[in-house]
Amino acid sequence: MLLDALPRFLLIPSRSPSAPVIHSTLQILDLEIRGTGIGAAALTDRLADVLLVQVLRAALDQSAGEGLGWINALVDARIGKAIRLMHEDVAHPWTLEALADAIAMSRSAFSKRFKSLVGLAPLDYLLRWRMRLARDQLRRGATVSATAAQLGYSSESAFGHAFKRIYGQAPKRYWGGQANGEKFPINPNK
Repeated sequence: MLLDALPRFLLIPSRSPSAPVIHSTLQILDLEIRGTGIGAAALTDRLADVLLVQVLRAALDQSAGEGLGWINALVDARIGKAIRLMHEDVAHPWTLEALADAIAMSRSAFSKRFKSLVGLAPLDYLLRWRMRLARDQLRRGATVSATAAQLGYSSESAFGHAFKRIYGQAPKRYWGGQANGEKFPINPNK
């Protein structure tokens, strides 16, 4: 979802305060990719993470917070905390009230701010996050019942209904091969 929230193309001008740091990271990354030294693979993975954070910072600096939706939600102190709570305990039976209380906001203010930043109501976001996790688990061979239990559904049937609501078919039918490569429908306007 983070990568989907980034613009398709991001130009970081050489005069940008972020440019020298990103340039240095790219040079080190290039050396590690070409190298065969001990730990080169581990270093390239970590440097890629560092580069992503640097690019996100540059994108936020350049956009002044405009047009980066979900990324802005992550850096917002309260909404970011709500998203982290949902991600850290996806099986928890979250309610709008419980999330709003956890971040010290009224339900209406929380719901309005969340939707303005993310593009979805909080519980719609949670449902779509759960279904993305479900899709990934099922692709890796997990059973429908194990996936349902891990994501907090009380029954395979309740999970199946939620899955069908997002993907248009039951989980068992979805994995017949026709879903490969489908993007997660996080933004209902796309």
